[in-house]
Amino acid sequence: MLMGPMKVGGIALASSIAGTVDFLILFYVMDKKLDHFDSELLKYFLKVTGLSLCMGIGCFFFWKHLSFSNEFLKLCIVGVGGFLMYGLGGVFLKIEQAQKVWGWIEKGIKAY
Repeated sequence: MLMGPMKVGGIALASSIAGTVDFLILFYVMDKKLDHFDSELLKYFLKVTGLSLCMGIGCFFFWKHLSFSNEFLKLCIVGVGGFLMYGLGGVFLKIEQAQKVWGWIEKGIKAY
């Protein structure tokens, strides 16, 4: 269905959507069998998924609105922007791993 209008990007998007739906179904089945084993995992998944969606949309708009003739430079700038957006969003949403990385960065800055 996505192959026609989006070509190869449609295959990648369809695979990503299928993987996400598969994860949610398996998580639901496992949660029922183990009597609600960990609701924190679902919260973490939803935070990371939402953050990834925001980063993807942000990178898309950065790519469309930056006017550099050098595509490699444009890619580097958009990549760094996406990395920063994801990292700062992770700290803002209180994702444990992002907060640990932020702590390491702060320690490194204070050491100099």
